[in-house]
Amino acid sequence: MSDISILHLYLICLFDHLIINVMNIKFRLILTGVIVFFVSGGLNLATAQSAYELAAKKYGMGYYAEAAAELTKLSEAGELEIEGYLTLGKSLLRMNNPHSAEMFLSLGQSRDVAVAHPEFFYLLGQCLMMQGDYSMARTQFLAYAAHEPLIGRHYSKAASKAEQLKDREPDFRVFNMPWNTSGSEASISMFKGDLTLVSTADKAKKDCGSWKCNINGELLVTAKGDPYNIQVALRGELKKDQLLSMVSYCGNGSGVAFVKSATVPGIRPVDGKYTDLSIYLAGVNEEGDWDDIKSFPYNSAKYSNAFPFLDEEGMKLYFASNMPGGFGGFDLYISEFIDGQWSVPENLGPEINSPGDEISPFAVENTLFFSSDWHPGMGGHDVFYTSLTHPEKMVNAGRSINSARDDFNFILTDNLKDGFLVSNRPGGRGNEDVYGFSSPQPLIERTRGEIAAENTVGQTSSDLGVVMANSFMGKANAVFASDLVDPTEAHNKLKDVYSIQVASYREDFDEQNLAKKLKDIGDVYKVFFNTHIKVRVGSYEKRENAEGDLKKVREIGFSDAFVVREQVVLSSKSPKVKASNLQKKNEGFDREGNTTALELKRYLVRLGAFRNAGYFDRAPWKEHKVIEEKSGEFTVFYIGEFTRIEEVEKVRLKAVNNGYSDAFIVVQYDGTKKRY
Repeated sequence: MSDISILHLYLICLFDHLIINVMNIKFRLILTGVIVFFVSGGLNLATAQSAYELAAKKYGMGYYAEAAAELTKLSEAGELEIEGYLTLGKSLLRMNNPHSAEMFLSLGQSRDVAVAHPEFFYLLGQCLMMQGDYSMARTQFLAYAAHEPLIGRHYSKAASKAEQLKDREPDFRVFNMPWNTSGSEASISMFKGDLTLVSTADKAKKDCGSWKCNINGELLVTAKGDPYNIQVALRGELKKDQLLSMVSYCGNGSGVAFVKSATVPGIRPVDGKYTDLSIYLAGVNEEGDWDDIKSFPYNSAKYSNAFPFLDEEGMKLYFASNMPGGFGGFDLYISEFIDGQWSVPENLGPEINSPGDEISPFAVENTLFFSSDWHPGMGGHDVFYTSLTHPEKMVNAGRSINSARDDFNFILTDNLKDGFLVSNRPGGRGNEDVYGFSSPQPLIERTRGEIAAENTVGQTSSDLGVVMANSFMGKANAVFASDLVDPTEAHNKLKDVYSIQVASYREDFDEQNLAKKLKDIGDVYKVFFNTHIKVRVGSYEKRENAEGDLKKVREIGFSDAFVVREQVVLSSKSPKVKASNLQKKNEGFDREGNTTALELKRYLVRLGAFRNAGYFDRAPWKEHKVIEEKSGEFTVFYIGEFTRIEEVEKVRLKAVNNGYSDAFIVVQYDGTKKRY
């Protein structure tokens, strides 16, 4: 019998005894109220405990949002125990919400007077790392070191390293891909030279652009030679009742590795405790269909295999697993296809693997890129790279590639200069976004198969500050718009320029209002810098010219603005080519195998439809091309045509400021127009 039932019976007996001896009606009513208070209070405690246990189970299954919602209700009602605050904090961290996690963890820690749960120190340190507050994070980790010396001291040193780097300029810029949605875009790979990705719809927002939304994931591929536009959904996707995630095509496109999971509702980095992730392999035909799907022979119900990567010929499989015998949570392994069978997975060793989680391997030549939450970094999972033959030379991929949040699924294209990664850093459009980048020099030297940066030789993670600041990507910043820059072309040369840093934000801000204020100064752009989004304006060859406009910026109201120097690629726009050359360049085969000459995509701004075209004011658009189209009794006006999304976005903002509040961007391709 439960304690509550015993209490209930005791109070009933007491009530009967008092009823016999006390006949005062008023007293009986008061006493009845007391009894109801005690009994209902006990029942509330039982209900709260049951609710916590249910929420804890949801957390254990990976349903972080549902667990957090239930635990938050208990906290607001004052019915959440100390252990519940730990679970709530971990749920919010997994949801990439360190701000709220810090609030609830601090509340729970304040109630843990006896310090019975030192894990609060560790989790608060992680919250602060993810927010870029490395000094306070170090304080929390040092407090945790009194209870767990190895882990506490390790992360306190990592926080010190990050503190040294937080004010340095990024090594180069990354850019948010224009098709990212409010859901998750991740699981990126390359299929026959085109970028593939998995887009998972946000349950609250069903807007996925031009493709069908699916909360279980949609496998998409970009247009031929144009990673800025989604072409179609690939044909070989999984059944809709299972989560589609972690897809990797081998380099020649003949095979694919992927992960099935029926319970993990997300594609962000996973906890080491998961046991329901399994790798499957399949052949891929010319149309992209998957056939002969087989389970990886070393899958198990007792642990997870995830984050597969197939090499060029599909004969080597790199993957992450939390199988027994590793060095921590998820370790990296390799298995080779020999004589028709996959070999027993081999752990890549203690130089690469750690007490933390190592995930999302990408191997090219003799270099391994991967993400880790243990090796010294900026917070969350950082991208690292090392030589497969000399893995003791561990290098952090540096700022821009890495942020204070999770950065993973790093891949390179065939030229070893351009690439993509997945990140949930601030300033994105959804839970996880795909970011692109480009380097003026190859990151890997094919002749030696080693990391190209010479000054990384002999460097280890203890030299993180020097390596992150100087080695990666050839120490060059590149200005990116909507085109990947090919630095091998003669028109792409490096040059020092100056711009004005206007402001720095940690959260979302009113971009349109900011652009409106600064429109007379120059182009306004964003730089993703650790946990901040830095807003800059203009590009000047001489510092004195930038200093002149700096006064104007300060007069507008940005009193803390200052001039910064950047190294950029001289031509960030596509070079002009003859129409005949352009057509020749875009000739190829479509997904059905038919020869085709692809039309170059153009962007327009749709201003609105007028019943009387004479009412349209052309004065603000003298410097632009005005396009008229008849639609029944209306005339539709467009401004165009543009090849870069940044150009058309500026015109859209101008339209909004001129009273066309419903103006939107249109993509013109193959003779048709679609809303962007």
